[in-house]
Amino acid sequence: LVDSADGSAYLEQGLNKVLVSVHGPQEPRKKMDQSPEKCNIVCKVSYMPISGTDWKQRRNGDKRTLETENILKEITEAIVILEVSPRAEINI
Repeated sequence: LVDSADGSAYLEQGLNKVLVSVHGPQEPRKKMDQSPEKCNIVCKVSYMPISGTDWKQRRNGDKRTLETENILKEITEAIVILEVSPRAEINI
């Protein structure tokens, strides 16, 4: 689906549509985010302006967006074996 990604998926259920792309493991963009023991997961969530009932543009620092990013990161960290790629980063 996303040619530049290492992995991608598309899910459609009812009126909900989700497109996910995964890049990595790769060198971290910020060296301070490096962990010598395990891989770092970075999640970025974007909503379409017409998503939801309020039809407004969501900013990157929006509480709903940050909460969704943190939940996605926690779930991914529980699934992925982070110790396989120490000092690396996976972007979702």
